[in-house]
Amino acid sequence: MKSHSTMSRRDFMKSIGLGSAAIAGMSASAPLFHDLDEMMSISAAETFNSTTSMQKRPWWVKEVDIPTVEIDLKLRTPYAGHLSVGLSPLYVSKEEIAAILASQQNNAIEGAKNNRPGFTLRDQVGAWASLDRGQTGYLKYPPEGFRTIKVTHETLGVPKWEGSETENAFMIRTFLRQFGAGAIGYARVDDNSVGPRKPLFNTHVRLENNPDYKYDANGTFVMPEKCKYAIVIYDRSPRDPNNYRRTVNSPQAFVSNMEKCEYGHKLQNFLWGLGYQSYWFEDGTTSKFTGTPTNVWGILSGIGEYNRIHNPVSQPEGETGNFASILFTDLPLPTTKPIDFGALEFCKTCGICADVCPAGAIPTVEEYREPTWDRATGPWSASNDHKGYPNKSIECVKWYFSNAVTAFAPASRPVGVCRRCSSHCVFSKDHKAWIHEVVKGVVSTTPVMNSFFTKMDTLSGYSDVISDEGRAEYWHQYLPAI
Repeated sequence: MKSHSTMSRRDFMKSIGLGSAAIAGMSASAPLFHDLDEMMSISAAETFNSTTSMQKRPWWVKEVDIPTVEIDLKLRTPYAGHLSVGLSPLYVSKEEIAAILASQQNNAIEGAKNNRPGFTLRDQVGAWASLDRGQTGYLKYPPEGFRTIKVTHETLGVPKWEGSETENAFMIRTFLRQFGAGAIGYARVDDNSVGPRKPLFNTHVRLENNPDYKYDANGTFVMPEKCKYAIVIYDRSPRDPNNYRRTVNSPQAFVSNMEKCEYGHKLQNFLWGLGYQSYWFEDGTTSKFTGTPTNVWGILSGIGEYNRIHNPVSQPEGETGNFASILFTDLPLPTTKPIDFGALEFCKTCGICADVCPAGAIPTVEEYREPTWDRATGPWSASNDHKGYPNKSIECVKWYFSNAVTAFAPASRPVGVCRRCSSHCVFSKDHKAWIHEVVKGVVSTTPVMNSFFTKMDTLSGYSDVISDEGRAEYWHQYLPAI
């Protein structure tokens, strides 16, 4: 039975208030469609033209030979300067420039002291922190950050920022999300709900009652105990599983690593400008050293749920395979609770990630249906403090360096960077198709249908490994903006 809604184009236009003259004008340029669903499904032409193919614009945007604004470049006089400048003596007198800059400074100080909306301490520090770029590339980030922000509560002559835990939580979320961060969670070092958390820090990191950080005689990083609030930031990798399957070189993974550096640096400067310390740890790829396992904090803070891949899987973000970054600060923050949407229960009968892993680093369902306490410890599995799946992460790294063109240094830890595990995870499916949301809702409620859903995922082609021919399409695909 046809489910399309049938309505002629003329009737549709009339229903939205367009008369016959407008309909006649559109007839010449609009493509023929038979119903509303067909109209909505029309995409840009597959053959190349200079505008619509590159931008994938809607059908009502047409290509023309000349711009709609009148232009006559014969009338242009070449600009005499080599720089485009603003407040320059070429345009404004020196006296007026001095007056403008003095007014700007007075406006900033007055706004901060009087908490004028748009000019409060956090407004101004946030703006300056946004402008300050991080040290990207191969330079390792020190835990304390660079503290390079030029405007702080001290330069503005006002007390440091004071807000409630809830207000601070929203403030941090807003600051990070404007740069593209994913899910954000909060946890505390002094929370002993599942046992003491200080052992989560590696042996070269120690917490003491000090006013600021230091390195002791043995090179151990000593972090102030007052920085007991953890900010956990989910890696916002581009959610295009098909794209990840078409390459093993993972350029988008490199980008997401650099993005983490960038907004981590901005957040540290933001906190420093407000009057607070922060200490940033990542997986050792871009940070000076690993200080604590970020995946554990992701589970504790409710960023994601434990699963067979081992990195917490989140919703609606899915599984990224390259989990998170974490900052410890003395800015008071609340805690976010762990979550349960049926991921771990689903993993017991799924195992698609293990089936597609080229390194055999993830145990299959036949090997381990249930997570276990019997897990070997070693450099890549530092502790048996949780019941989990005994992954062989070092095999993942060995395969990646053997088979990929990579910008990662040999001493780094590119676990899951080929992204086959994360891109094939059933929880990485977007919600563009309504059935995906329905399935996830059922999974979160009961495990009865889990095996059936795994089979449907496989039959639908989501579990297929892209062939060399498929990878050749990489440079012809239309990637979503991120």
